[in-house]
Amino acid sequence: FIGTDGKRLSIFHLEKYPFSSDFIVPASKVLCKFFDDKECQGYAGLLNQDESQYFGLQKGNWRYQCRCTEGMFPNFEQVIPGDNTDWQAGISFSDEDTEIVENAVKQFPDSKEKTTYFLGNKNGAVLCARDDNNSLTGLTLKGCEVYSQEPVTFSVNREFLLDALKQGFRHGHIPGDFSPLKFRNQTDLHV
Repeated sequence: FIGTDGKRLSIFHLEKYPFSSDFIVPASKVLCKFFDDKECQGYAGLLNQDESQYFGLQKGNWRYQCRCTEGMFPNFEQVIPGDNTDWQAGISFSDEDTEIVENAVKQFPDSKEKTTYFLGNKNGAVLCARDDNNSLTGLTLKGCEVYSQEPVTFSVNREFLLDALKQGFRHGHIPGDFSPLKFRNQTDLHV
């Protein structure tokens, strides 16, 4: 299952794929609630009146159904950094870090870019944001491990980082250039 909004891309491998064909589903908050539930049943098919493809999820009396978007899914593989990318460092977040980042995102000063700065080395890591006076405010990430010989700094949209952590992605690669950050969680991927 592949999802993207043009800025973030996640790939999840499903043990049992409940559909007989590929399809493109428009995202919605209601749909995301259904995907969080392991007991949902999925179905896809054609509507008889105009042969449009539809997609649905059902649990008990609740049902979500939508018309699929027509077209081809973009070539997502071309934006995923390869293993031979010039990686600056590796990083691993603990479960405790996810809670710290979530609280930090709520407390950091608002900014149009929602930029968060990450500073780390093999001794620890700090997550920072600029305040109204252009000073950095930061929180220590106690369970974060940085795999690099040199100190590491990078900036990232704080909400994008939180999304990756909330989805269970804990191990990331930080590129040396402007390639996207690449997070892995077993067989799944988040860029």
